[in-house]
Amino acid sequence: MTQPRIGRIQGVNSQNVVVMNFDQSGVLRGIKKLDQDDGKEVTVVSRATPSPGSDATFLQQLLGNVGKFTPGAGSSATTNNAGASGNAVGRGSGI
Repeated sequence: MTQPRIGRIQGVNSQNVVVMNFDQSGVLRGIKKLDQDDGKEVTVVSRATPSPGSDATFLQQLLGNVGKFTPGAGSSATTNNAGASGNAVGRGSGI
């Protein structure tokens, strides 16, 4: 059980762990109860897992797609719909 303390740090009020040991056939062979005094201090390493593209700066991300857009490279559904509506408007308006 934890409780918030000064500076938003979680403080451990109590810690109870039950360790159950099973053999290869799945039969329970032992039960052991541990508390906060049995715990060990561990050091948490604060580092981030790198992901592809995370090395770009804000401006590189912002301007990264400039020049990569091709006006006629839309999906076929979009192109067909635009063409169909364009033809219908052209015929219907008499232009």
